[in-house]
Amino acid sequence: MKTFSHGVTWDPQVQTYLAGALGVARLAVISEALARPSLRPTLRVNTLRTTPAEAIAELQRRLGDAAAGARPHPVVPSAVVLPGSGPKQPRYEELCGGREVAINRIAGESVLKGADVFSPGLLAVTPGVAAGDLVAVSVALETKPRNLTRGTILRPDVSARLPPRDRLHIGVGRLLEGRSGMFRASEGLAIEMVERVYDIPPCNGLLRGDAMLQALPCIVAAHALDPQPGWTVLDMCASPGGKTTMIAQLMGDRGRVIALDRTRSKVAAVESLASDLGISIIDARVADSTQLAPPPPGESEQQRRRRGGRRRGGGGGGAAGGGGAPPDVADEGADDGAGEAGGAEAGPTPVNPLPEFGPESFDAILLDAPCSALGLRPRLLHDWRLAQLHATAGLQRALLHSAVHLLRPGGVLVYCTCTINPGENEGNVRFALDRWQGALELEAQPLVLGGPGIEGPGWLTLGEARLVQRWDPGAAPDDTIGFFVARFRKTASTAA
Repeated sequence: MKTFSHGVTWDPQVQTYLAGALGVARLAVISEALARPSLRPTLRVNTLRTTPAEAIAELQRRLGDAAAGARPHPVVPSAVVLPGSGPKQPRYEELCGGREVAINRIAGESVLKGADVFSPGLLAVTPGVAAGDLVAVSVALETKPRNLTRGTILRPDVSARLPPRDRLHIGVGRLLEGRSGMFRASEGLAIEMVERVYDIPPCNGLLRGDAMLQALPCIVAAHALDPQPGWTVLDMCASPGGKTTMIAQLMGDRGRVIALDRTRSKVAAVESLASDLGISIIDARVADSTQLAPPPPGESEQQRRRRGGRRRGGGGGGAAGGGGAPPDVADEGADDGAGEAGGAEAGPTPVNPLPEFGPESFDAILLDAPCSALGLRPRLLHDWRLAQLHATAGLQRALLHSAVHLLRPGGVLVYCTCTINPGENEGNVRFALDRWQGALELEAQPLVLGGPGIEGPGWLTLGEARLVQRWDPGAAPDDTIGFFVARFRKTASTAA
């Protein structure tokens, strides 16, 4: 029977590490939730231009019944909760008659979030299909070496060699081209979905300039900074600009927000979004934020990107053997690539991208750190290795070093990630509190919707865990992505 019943599977060492830190039962729930979309996605309203009530009215005018359940979030003033539904059982046998198209993982994840299927996502199709036919849409999870090439005919002998797809069917779609034409195109719409396992209102780009899709914890992260009009704020890893523009929105577009990222294309994305939203105080620049502070005494420039901050009792990356504090991240895999954490290849970086700012210049800093992104959903496959998680935590510590260097005494630093990995979350908070003891303190956040952090040796004390916010993917009541937020206050100068 064609169904969708899937949970993320992990590399065995990563599975052991995460289960040890989170607990076996909790990880099982998270793994299932990661494979499906949130059924309570949020729209962030640009309150500089409109109101949540006006945005909801416009959504309902454009989408009709699909937006009938949209409502303001009960706590977050700029957020609108959208009505998702599912899982449902599409009528595969009745509508498709054995016709099927297999698509790649990335296309499948997009369909689960409400998209149609575009040409680059097509992999294989049953023989004899024509334009206008209804087909079952399934996801073929990629393996290495790849077991399916684009344009493959799904005959019984081919299907027998593939991983089972019976539990990876995500809906029924209508072909816009027959087989002879569907694989010739390199872009454009290929399949229009008519029945889905999950129904999510198609809001992306619909209210451009007035509202945008943004996960609820991302909105909360900007609130955690509590930026005030007139402040000078630094966003160290700003692209694509969602949190950057939310900070400017909370400031009433009064003050200054310096937004940094590693490539010109990333900076252009921030500038484009700010322009769409009518925000004028964002100054976006190309910079590698790991290079904004001199290395600590005894550390060379070459070691800067490997900075892990050795400390007593272990570090923040993760031990393969279980749930205790992991080994120091600087020792293992620090040069490995790391998915979202790696990002695009950096372009030329100015010698000093902040010439008008000296040490301890900023009132507030957001470090939305490049991370393993193990909290984003839907995700049908994760192939991260433990060494890569260690390396990513090391990169984040280099960024924390820059952040503390640039933050004024009395200023606020918010550190956040979209991962469930405690080594990148609680482990790095532990590192920061130990490294800058007496100069950096955790403090309560102004808007609390997440749960507490992980308590235990190498992670946080009970009191510290209650000051951070951790969202498990799919957790009630908000059914959101996995996310982590910590708010620090700099209580003393760290200048030499």
